[in-house]
Amino acid sequence: MIVRRHMLAHDLDSPDYRAAGLVADRVDRGWQVYAPVTDGQFRIGRGLFYVADDEVLELTDTQSSYPQQYAEEFAARHRARWGL
Repeated sequence: MIVRRHMLAHDLDSPDYRAAGLVADRVDRGWQVYAPVTDGQFRIGRGLFYVADDEVLELTDTQSSYPQQYAEEFAARHRARWGL
């Protein structure tokens, strides 16, 4: 997977954010990929990866953007790349 390769290449794999434990949720024009949190924890400041259907990888975090708003902008960037 693109995100796992990126994490391992940039030494982002850590005990509390494991590349092996990533989950993906479908969003418009791609996937939101993240490490789930355990019960009682919050995802504030956690990394969120977005992988477009054309395999463009974007990284943001839950503190710098609202995931829903970012996903909408992410889809718009994909459409713009493809002239849609």
